[in-house]
Amino acid sequence: MRALSGKVVGKVQGVGFRMYMFRQADRLGLHGWVSNNPNGDVDFYCEGSDVDLSFFIDLVKRGNDHSVVKSVEYQDVKPENLNTFTVI
Repeated sequence: MRALSGKVVGKVQGVGFRMYMFRQADRLGLHGWVSNNPNGDVDFYCEGSDVDLSFFIDLVKRGNDHSVVKSVEYQDVKPENLNTFTVI
């Protein structure tokens, strides 16, 4: 298992982006969380296989119909062995 922690920069608040990330993570069987950052970014943490995390990051970079993703920054972190994916 691998874990990533990161942030999404762009027009990603007030456009259903956290729910979009939740649906994609749920579909891929990932665990973790997503939350709005007061500075306008969206922060996230997710755990899963290399393949599923890579696909998830590609979907996050693409965004939903109402978002404008400027960048996705992430790094590998130690897995926390979570059991769900949560929208905070």
